[in-house]
Amino acid sequence: MLATAATAASQYTHMQYVGWPMQTGYDAFVSSDGLYYPEGGGIGTYAGKASAPTDIQLRVDLMADALRMVAASDTIDKRRTTLKVFSAPEFFFRGAIGAYDMGAEGQRAVEGLAQKLSALIAGAEWHDWVCFFGSTIGYQQVARPTVEAAGPGGERRRLLDTYNFALVQRGGPDGERHVHFKKYISSIDFLDATPGIAETVTFPEMNVSRRAWSWPKPMKRVTKLYPIMEERAREGLERAAGGAVTGRFEMANVSFCLDICLDHAMGVCAQALDQEKAEGKGPGLVSVHAIVSAGMRIQPRHVRVPAGGSAILADGLGAGAQQSLESNDHPMASHTHAATAAEAPASYDEAAVVADARRRGVAPNQVLDEGYAGKVASTPVDVLGPKWRARVNGVFAVQRYGEKSPPWESPSYDSYDSYDGAAEEAWAVVAEVTPVAHVFEAVPIVRP
Repeated sequence: MLATAATAASQYTHMQYVGWPMQTGYDAFVSSDGLYYPEGGGIGTYAGKASAPTDIQLRVDLMADALRMVAASDTIDKRRTTLKVFSAPEFFFRGAIGAYDMGAEGQRAVEGLAQKLSALIAGAEWHDWVCFFGSTIGYQQVARPTVEAAGPGGERRRLLDTYNFALVQRGGPDGERHVHFKKYISSIDFLDATPGIAETVTFPEMNVSRRAWSWPKPMKRVTKLYPIMEERAREGLERAAGGAVTGRFEMANVSFCLDICLDHAMGVCAQALDQEKAEGKGPGLVSVHAIVSAGMRIQPRHVRVPAGGSAILADGLGAGAQQSLESNDHPMASHTHAATAAEAPASYDEAAVVADARRRGVAPNQVLDEGYAGKVASTPVDVLGPKWRARVNGVFAVQRYGEKSPPWESPSYDSYDSYDGAAEEAWAVVAEVTPVAHVFEAVPIVRP
């Protein structure tokens, strides 16, 4: 006879991390290291379908298959005392224009996304799972008047408020649900321009500082904050997705905190937990420090877990899935180095990160060494099958990986009529990146 939900929740002794680092970069301009970046001028296109409901459903279908396949894998610890923690990367849900419209019809589509994800893991067989469903990007028209843009001709346009939030849910019919909002905007979160494509969400149209007169560019030189979501939209989202959380939150009687990408480099979660401890409201530590990102690595100075606690990462721009355990004898913070631009493109040379580090008198962007002894081993699991390119084509940018020959070697190629800059840049890929899940070994849960 199966244990009751309450009993099982109190009996979790181990956790097993499952990371699915689907590549969520832009659909253009591949660098020599095989990752998607906008070129120097911030020009490119977003991957996705024009219809938000269609785009959302295709991405949900991929998520459903990934969960189903990994749950059926022999690598999963099936014990009821082991809590499975699944995570997808930042920008998993964003659409062809870079964000989903959260006004009127669009808002219902995003609220429907939260409901669809809940339905994926509503069965009793998912009771021992907690899922970080990557992040979702939304936008609304700014209610304030139009402002003068700093672009050519000084045209007037209405700015957009953009949002980046993660839906976190526990499985089972009565699982806890939460939404977590990202605070800081990285200069690679959005493109500067999408030539020939109208109605896209780009930095020049974004009300990134909550000041109507601000149109900061180039983006790396300013500190940028995501605006606070308009009250009615936020209430609707929380009804569908659960209450908003910052800092510590509990799921399945296990304590978590979450940073979304640049927030980790800025120490957002760490500051919340440090404040908790200073005010005598908690230990300032959690069992699992989760990072959902696209262009980030684990930065030990901003991890708050006890010895044996886990820092987990699901990154959509090269770092992949990682899990590391804290150690008293060999603390993570003693095994770091300054990140290169390729290791942490979301925070490298960002004004906010550099200024914050200078204020604290520390070096910025110190990431965990690759050879750190506390890294947990994982096993790759194929979740989309051999025809994965057909599944992801047009939804994610990975469809350009794995071409057998460069486009200019095709008999039909004409340098004038057939030129496709993105396709030619894509030939710089070093190796094919198949969107597999990574199942890590089960480890004890350490409660602070």
